[in-house]
Amino acid sequence: MSDGSQPVIEASELVKEYPEGSGVLRVLDGVDLSMQAGETLAVVGTSGSGKSTLLNLLGGLDSPTRGRVSVCGQVLDRQTERQRGRLRNRHMGFVYQFHHLLPEFTALENVAMPLLLGEMGIEELYARAEETLESVGLGKRLSHKPGALSGGERQRVAIARALVTRPSVVMADEPTGNLDERTARQVQDLMLELNQSFGCALLIVTHDLGFARRCGRQFELHEGRLHPLEHASLPQS
Repeated sequence: MSDGSQPVIEASELVKEYPEGSGVLRVLDGVDLSMQAGETLAVVGTSGSGKSTLLNLLGGLDSPTRGRVSVCGQVLDRQTERQRGRLRNRHMGFVYQFHHLLPEFTALENVAMPLLLGEMGIEELYARAEETLESVGLGKRLSHKPGALSGGERQRVAIARALVTRPSVVMADEPTGNLDERTARQVQDLMLELNQSFGCALLIVTHDLGFARRCGRQFELHEGRLHPLEHASLPQS
């Protein structure tokens, strides 16, 4: 967890290009972004606008063509792949549209997995995983495997897994995009509540303008750049 004296995540002049025929496709064109501990920020945009690409760069899962990303003061492109992995495990949590839980393991085991890379003892890490599952309302579902859980419950397990290392920032890519409206609202409420109780920054990529407007800051990714949401070209949902 960040001590709050510096941004938990900071991006400067991010450019991302991909080969396309005889030329290049520029998906991101000079993106700047900075977040402090406890802050909530949403990025919206149409399909193909580069939202997931941006999240992958910020999470160190991909490298920019130009520009740089820092996480808790550490520049990602100065790290080896192993160091980036440790940085992600210590400071970042990830939630995706699809939960990506391992079906053969229980909720408790799925949530405990990120801690296996650390130095906790087995009893301590399972106690931490149980505590985190209780925080998302699943204290009585510890031994259930994903197939025995509802869609909303599976996403709650995924959120618990993202939070179990007590990260500095949680990055969520369409975290409610695969849920019905009622369940999506419940998961949104939970994520915003946990942002406050855990004190981590929350960066959400979403197509849901209603969800985005519940965050402290909102931007639209359009033509490779971030624009304040009040100028968004997307229709209001």
